[in-house]
Amino acid sequence: MAIDRITIMGVFQSEDQAACAIRELKGSAYNIERVHSPIPSHVIADALQLPKSKVGWFTLAGGITGFFTGFLLAIFTATR
Repeated sequence: MAIDRITIMGVFQSEDQAACAIRELKGSAYNIERVHSPIPSHVIADALQLPKSKVGWFTLAGGITGFFTGFLLAIFTATR
């Protein structure tokens, strides 16, 4: 038996109203797939309770690796 998919869209005047609706829907049987906002909103992000991104750690590791690689390259070329 196939379950039909129902899509519901809400339009809100403020980010606080949208965050309130998101919090209310978190406790219901509905599943929130996407939230669109014209501006970045920490209030909406907090209401969605998204997991922390690991992109920052990869950026830090890449920056440290690049720094030491460049430093070692400069030392190697200066001593040869």
